[in-house]
Amino acid sequence: MRSPFSRALRRPHNCLFIRLLPRHYATETPVNPGKPAIQSGQTSSPVKERDTEFSLPEGFTEENPCLYHDTLPPQPSQLAYAKHFFTRSKHSPVYLWGTDIFRTIPEAAIPEVVFIGRSNVGKSSIINALVGEDICASSKKLGRTKLISAIGLGGTKNEDSRIALVDTPGYGKGSQAEWGQEIQKYLEKRKQLRRIFLLLDGKVGLKPRDHDVLAFLRQFAVPYQLVLTKSDHTLGIDNRKKGCEPKASQSGLFRLSQTAQNILSAARPLNPSMEGPGPLGDVIACSVQMERKKRRRITTGINALQWAILLATGFDQIPRGFKNKS
Repeated sequence: MRSPFSRALRRPHNCLFIRLLPRHYATETPVNPGKPAIQSGQTSSPVKERDTEFSLPEGFTEENPCLYHDTLPPQPSQLAYAKHFFTRSKHSPVYLWGTDIFRTIPEAAIPEVVFIGRSNVGKSSIINALVGEDICASSKKLGRTKLISAIGLGGTKNEDSRIALVDTPGYGKGSQAEWGQEIQKYLEKRKQLRRIFLLLDGKVGLKPRDHDVLAFLRQFAVPYQLVLTKSDHTLGIDNRKKGCEPKASQSGLFRLSQTAQNILSAARPLNPSMEGPGPLGDVIACSVQMERKKRRRITTGINALQWAILLATGFDQIPRGFKNKS
C-alpha cells in the first residue's frame, strides 16, 4: 500500500509501536444512517429553508459548530477556561523544536497532540488561531510547512509548557517523500502523543489520500478526531469585510451539520473489528478568516477545539477559584 504521506505506506514492523491507551471511539449507529456518505469532491446538498425544519444537533452553535457523539457539549465555563488556558502571555506560546528527522526530536514529558492533513488544508492557520499568534508560517502555496514542529502552551514564569501542539507538513500534492516517512515514524513511536487531529476540507469531503490516512491511523491505539476546516464556505458567510462578525443562517448551520455527519460516516470503517477503530464521534468544524482592514482574526469553532485539546491531554479540570473575566 502506498503511503498517504510519502506515497510509500508501510505497516508497523511489530506491535511494540501500538500504545495501549483507552480507545474512546464511537461505535454507535450514525445519525441518519440511510443518508449516503459524502464522496470525493462532493459536499452535502443545499437545503431549501422553506421545505425543511432545521433541527440542529445538541451543542451545534454558530460560534462552535460541532457534533458531540462521544462527549457532552462543553459548558460555557469550560469554554471560558479553555480560552484562558490558550491566552497569550510572555511564556506561552513558545516554539519548542522543529525537525525533519524523527530521531532528532528531543525527549519530553509533556503530552502532545498532532495536526495532520492534506497540503493547504489550513493546519498552520488553525494552530495560529488556537494560540493567538502567527507562530506557524501559513501560505496558500502548497507545501509551505517543511518541518515537524512543536509549540508549547500553558507555561508560566515558574513552570515550563504543559502541552505541545505539533504541526506537520501536508500530504498529497506538494508534499515530499522523506517528510512523510518521518511523520509516519512520529505517529507510530512518539510515546507522548495523546491525540491525532485529522484536518479535512469540509468543502470537498474525503479524498482518496484521506482514506489512505484513515486506514493507516486505524492501526494504532492513539485516538484520532476529525476537524473540518474552511467551514465558512459551507455556512455561506464572508467575515473578511470591515466590522463584519460571523452571521450564519439556520439553513447554513443545518447544511454544515449534515456535511459533518456525512464525512464522519464515510470515515468510519465498515468492519472495526478487522480494520481497526474509527475516529472519535466528536467532529469540530472550524474556520479562520482575517478582517482585511484591521488584520483581526474572525474564527469559528476554535474555542471548541481548544477544549478538545484540554480533554485529550488531561487538563480539563477547571482550577478552584477560576473566574471567567471575559
